[in-house]
Amino acid sequence: SSRLTFSTSSVVQQVAEPSDAPRGRLPPLARIDESLYSAVRPQPLSALSALASRLRLIPLEADEATRKRRLELLVQACTHPSFGKMVREEEAIEQKTPFERQLVAYPANLDNASLSTVGNSLLGMVAAEHLHLRFPNLPTRVLKAAVSAHVGPNTLADVATELGLGGQGILRWDRKARTAAVQEDENGKRFMVIEKQQKLMSRDVMAESMRSIVAVIFQEQGLEVARSFVRNHFLTRLVPLAPLLKFSDPKKTLSETCKKYARERPQSRLIAETGRLSINPIFVVGVWSGQDKLGEGTGSRIKMAEYRAAEDALRRFYLSETPAHELSLPSQTLDREF
Repeated sequence: SSRLTFSTSSVVQQVAEPSDAPRGRLPPLARIDESLYSAVRPQPLSALSALASRLRLIPLEADEATRKRRLELLVQACTHPSFGKMVREEEAIEQKTPFERQLVAYPANLDNASLSTVGNSLLGMVAAEHLHLRFPNLPTRVLKAAVSAHVGPNTLADVATELGLGGQGILRWDRKARTAAVQEDENGKRFMVIEKQQKLMSRDVMAESMRSIVAVIFQEQGLEVARSFVRNHFLTRLVPLAPLLKFSDPKKTLSETCKKYARERPQSRLIAETGRLSINPIFVVGVWSGQDKLGEGTGSRIKMAEYRAAEDALRRFYLSETPAHELSLPSQTLDREF
């Protein structure tokens, strides 16, 4: 058999000759503050156009004026207030070249603060009316928690990531900025603590931009399209609501609920048992209101089974759903106005 031999002496390393072409000159801003120069560069038009297509913001039949206006609104929706503040307050930035003048002329004046406020109100309205009509028996506290779970900051950031807002150069914000910390009280209400400062995170920026995009859709395409967007991207998510229902005394709560709705007082009945005298007994208890069985629970003790049966009855009541074809949203009456 033949063998192939290789000699290292036959390998010649190619060394590039020095080029006579002039070296590229960096703009002064890039030499002064590299991170600021990178931050103020315009968003890639291709990335913005792709994002607009995913949002169905610019239809194929749109004229040039509409296309330009909606792209500008999308740029504004993706610009955090900290970005303009960074550009205005940066002492090192001086418009020494036409290129730098082009970079800083637009973003310092427009951001998504006002759009985010409108979008937040729209998200809350659409989510609240949908969940309230879908689960008409939910307590107010649980309804608020459910709305936050569907359109809260974490979900907004997740949807923004799925839509591609985290792509290179789309979002503009000051990565060195710090903001007031957000905390929650015992009722789940969010409030800002000015004394506590924390770093502005990218997920917070994406959440603000997502709210702003909802406002842009509402402004340009109307309430019906905005509602459809919120429903398709937020309200179709599988968010478990049962963990939000917590009862300190489910038997008492069930009795009060039955009384409130003029139902007979609930009564517990032993359905089945096994191993009563063994080390691992199991009891199955059901709870009835008249002839109607409300819930069922199991446990190693009868009291435990009664407790779980009452919990099961309350969850069945509070999480009872209205069929989708029977939902009639109040905001639909405003579709012709907006």
